[in-house]
Amino acid sequence: FCNSVTKHIYTLGCCHVFCDVCYGQLIVHATNDQYVCPLDNHVIVPDDVLVVEFKLEELGAVFCPNKSVGCTVSGSIMDTIERHFSECEYHQVNCGKCSTPVRHLKIFEHAQSCQGVPPVPAANTSSALPG
Repeated sequence: FCNSVTKHIYTLGCCHVFCDVCYGQLIVHATNDQYVCPLDNHVIVPDDVLVVEFKLEELGAVFCPNKSVGCTVSGSIMDTIERHFSECEYHQVNCGKCSTPVRHLKIFEHAQSCQGVPPVPAANTSSALPG
């Protein structure tokens, strides 16, 4: 959905992939306890969501990807992701419908009103992992 690096990825029944922050926003924006993918309006069945956890602590030191626009945070990838990256005021992601850069914490609201054409997800194969 936002293409962010995250400790967990959530693959919905419609094959769209969400990070921790975006999946949390999907839950927060549920209507009548019904979850809907903001990219294709597919109704989400929570039991059908595939959650994959990555061992990010095995990776080396990184800088915040927003270094070029002013962020000075650096550290292990675990520190960056868990303590900083999801809250970075500079962090933007591209909309999965129109590719417009949008602040990460506003991407769900943007996708709900976006008039862009959603991308067609790749065929679901057991050997394909996002990343």
